[in-house]
Amino acid sequence: MHGQGTMTYTDGTNYAGEWKDGRSHGQGTLTLPNDINYVGEFKDGRMHGQGTLTYTDGTKDEGIWREGEFLYENIAVTQEDEKFCQEIGFTINTPEYDNCVQKSAEKD
Repeated sequence: MHGQGTMTYTDGTNYAGEWKDGRSHGQGTLTLPNDINYVGEFKDGRMHGQGTLTYTDGTKDEGIWREGEFLYENIAVTQEDEKFCQEIGFTINTPEYDNCVQKSAEKD
């Protein structure tokens, strides 16, 4: 399997999205039989990158995943965080600016 497609497994698990070398790889949606679903990035058949796992009770793990494990939640960045980093001299669209904005948002 390679490219775009959908697979429904015998246990009811469904994956719709991108494939590479027979594994989910790229953007996709994974729906488990118990109605838990993940929407986001995959690599080599695992949740990997930006994504959201939604549980049956509505709670979510939204953020960054690595090799199937949830690493950390996205932090909401405000315009105030961005303005602050610009005011103290960081240039927009640089790694330093992005780091400043992220650290500022974590303090909110």
